[in-house]
This record gives sequence, C-alpha cells and structure tokens, in this order.
Amino acid sequence: MRIAAGVLLIAALAAADAGAQVAKLYPVDEAARDPEFFAFRARLMVAIQKRDTAFLYSVVSDRIKNSFGGDDGIAEFKDLWRPEEPDSKLWGTLGEALAFGGTFDQAHNFFAPYWYAVEPSAGGDPFVYGVIVGSGVKVRREPSAASASIADLAFDVIKVKDWQQKPDSTEPANGRTWIAVELADRRPGFVAGAYVRSRVGYRAGFAKRGGRWLLEFFVAGD
Repeated sequence: MRIAAGVLLIAALAAADAGAQVAKLYPVDEAARDPEFFAFRARLMVAIQKRDTAFLYSVVSDRIKNSFGGDDGIAEFKDLWRPEEPDSKLWGTLGEALAFGGTFDQAHNFFAPYWYAVEPSAGGDPFVYGVIVGSGVKVRREPSAASASIADLAFDVIKVKDWQQKPDSTEPANGRTWIAVELADRRPGFVAGAYVRSRVGYRAGFAKRGGRWLLEFFVAGD
C-alpha cells in the first residue's frame, strides 16, 4: 500500500560508469514552498528535541494511521510509541524523518523523508533496494573501515543483500555497523549502516485539516 501517491519523483537512471547503480536519489526539501508548513515543521522539530508530548499530541490526527494492520487512531499511537517514557524511540525516529526533508504532492500534503519519494519502478523492489544518504560513501570489501574500498557512492539507490546490521569485523567494540550490499556489476561489499536507509522504513505524512497542519500517518513497511 502506498499512501503518498503522486509524491515528486526524484530519480535518474544511473550513468554507464563502473560506480553507477540503479538510480540516483538526491536530497530534496520542498517545505519552504509553504511558509506556514515550514514554520509548523520547525516548531514540531523543536518539540521533538524537547520531548514535548503536549505539543506533539496537539498535532497528531485523531485518525492517524500507525500501521497497515488497522491499529489506527491517537490512542493506538500513544500506546505504540509511549512518548512519555524515557526509552521511547518515537523522538529519534520521527526527528530523523523530518530532518531529511520531503516533498508535497499534488493535493499539497507533505511527505518525509525525501527518499520515500522514490517509486519502485525507478529503483526496483523497495524491500530490496536501499538509499545511500551521503556522498563519497565507501563500499568496503569487508565490514570494516580498515578494509579496502571498492567503490564510492553518492545518493545512490543500491541493492541490499542483507538488512541485518553487522558489527565492525576489526573493531567490534567501536559501535560501527555495516550493511551488505551488491553493486550494479554484482560485486558484493559493505556500507556503513549510518549511510543506508530503507525506502519502506518509517515515513510521515502531513495534511492541512481545518486550517491546521496535522500528522496523518507515521508508518513503516508496506
């Protein structure tokens, strides 16, 4: 199920050079096209930093979509995320989605993060292909920063062989993790997990209802 039908497509076919992958997805943020939404998002991001549950609840739709299993509504949202608890993952997850920009659709709804704009036809199965969020990102032969680099990536859509993050093979205690990928020429490699995002990971949708911007959905999966 795709909620963001009509979201701006920002993908180009890869060039024929050895480093080219399936497609490119460059960062885009259209929020400034609507000054009112831009100010709303800035206020929400401040609330996220302060873990301001009162403001958060004031901008969550009563009918918010939380999953594809039918558990919708603000009561389910609160139960799912438990924002008041110190270990709630909501703040970091929603904060990241907003920090990476987004786009408006033809109905002037706003969707974030920007990589959610990629259509499956432009970059393959979204459960298989991820997005590189950065330039000069090294693909290593082994899951280690000490391993040889076999390619450089920049905002590429790339095939992910295994979404399970692997600890650094040389220094497992350093906290760095790696994602197994496959280049367009079928060479296997590893990219630091900090630079890979799933196109079916958590994404947010906002709509203006009764003169107010509201969070209409915050879901992952398909």
